[in-house]
Amino acid sequence: MFTYGLVRSVFFLIPVILAMGISGNSFVTSERTIYAQDFTNVSNSTSNNESAIRMMEKNLTNIISGINLKIMNNVTDPSITISPIDDTIYLSYAKTENNETNIYLVKSTDNGSSFTDPVQVNNIPGDATMNAWTTTKIALGPNNEIYILWHVVDESNKEFAYGSSTLRLAKSTDDGRTFLPATSPGNDTLTEKAFFDLAVSKNNSIYISYLDSLSNVTDFSISYPSEVKLLRSFDGGNSFETPTTIDKTACDCCKTAALTDQNGEVFVLWRHASHVNNQTYTNGSNPYNDDEKLEKGLIYEVIRDIYVTHSNDSGKAESFAPAVRIHEDNWYMNGCPSAGPDLGFDSNGVLHVGWFTGGAEMPGTYYANSTNGGKNFSAPLPLLVDEWVAAKETNLGVDGKDNVWVTTTDARDENNTYVFIAAKSADGKLYKNELFGIGESPVISSGQKITGIAWQDNDNINIAILKLR
Repeated sequence: MFTYGLVRSVFFLIPVILAMGISGNSFVTSERTIYAQDFTNVSNSTSNNESAIRMMEKNLTNIISGINLKIMNNVTDPSITISPIDDTIYLSYAKTENNETNIYLVKSTDNGSSFTDPVQVNNIPGDATMNAWTTTKIALGPNNEIYILWHVVDESNKEFAYGSSTLRLAKSTDDGRTFLPATSPGNDTLTEKAFFDLAVSKNNSIYISYLDSLSNVTDFSISYPSEVKLLRSFDGGNSFETPTTIDKTACDCCKTAALTDQNGEVFVLWRHASHVNNQTYTNGSNPYNDDEKLEKGLIYEVIRDIYVTHSNDSGKAESFAPAVRIHEDNWYMNGCPSAGPDLGFDSNGVLHVGWFTGGAEMPGTYYANSTNGGKNFSAPLPLLVDEWVAAKETNLGVDGKDNVWVTTTDARDENNTYVFIAAKSADGKLYKNELFGIGESPVISSGQKITGIAWQDNDNINIAILKLR
């Protein structure tokens, strides 16, 4: 296991703690199905959105044969997962009515031409919070289980700068027709839990990575203190062990990413903040510095680069390989950019990573891969770079043909923010579409013959299903 230098004025050097234990959470046996709203507000792309589809197909026609586009009105916070077995599309979203937010699931078995009626995931009405920090996550189990993870934020607790938050996990064993009552993994301690991800192995072990921000620290002169933690369940989500701490000085608000390999080991990807040995005084010229923090006297810049580690104990996640920096970007800044990375495996076990950095020769979104299980990585391949690119989250998927898909947003236009898509084919060719759509927060998933992208456009969700050649 590895240890990092910690914030000078807040922490002293502590080795990473690996703790074990069992939580008392368990699933209740009853089930509930709620059909909450009519789904007739889904727009059909073939008749109404031909120009949008032509824009989406730009520069991608060598690897896709067509697109199905759907628009879901008055819903937010999309998350998408496509089955690697039969290309069933699972889409979750949040809907807020009368100051009450609920999570819903729909699915499609015809490449996105139609979707089922929505099923409410949270069994307690209003037991969800939609915000820009973390989108809902979906993962599929080996026995057709569907797991959905979200969180609930309580802003009334003033000990927390952004409100205390708790995780919720719901499980379906009948392909999404009903969900068991939600549990609250890892919520034996009161903290901020956000920027999470969800991974399920072939033996149905469940892993939840997240940022855990502490409540007992009052000196934030350098940065808001956050740790990367990992929750583990080895009984299909019925109970969770005490979280494993991966990193004690994580970047404050970049999403984590988790994924299991063919051997059942869990990989965790995140942005680390090197506070002690790699910090400098800002001269005020860094375009990525947080102006509010500068006004409050936060004049230290620290390196915020992407790291990866993985368990090496058959998925128990008690022991981890030394953390590896994807690339020495040396991105100095005084605050978190809210630009988390993502990762995926192809059929040959190659690990693919996409991330944003402001520390390279040209800031922007990059791609690299590892052919030896994350021990080292290829030279970064620029996907969306310029003299200045707004820091944005990166999401990644790998399809059945081993095309690697990366999505982010491009905010260089003063009038619109565009969804950006890049695809690196198995033979190494790079395809890009910088004007794929207008909107924010794109998420992506790939199956055998399709790739799906969902994103936010004001109060609507767009879903584009790309059919592979």
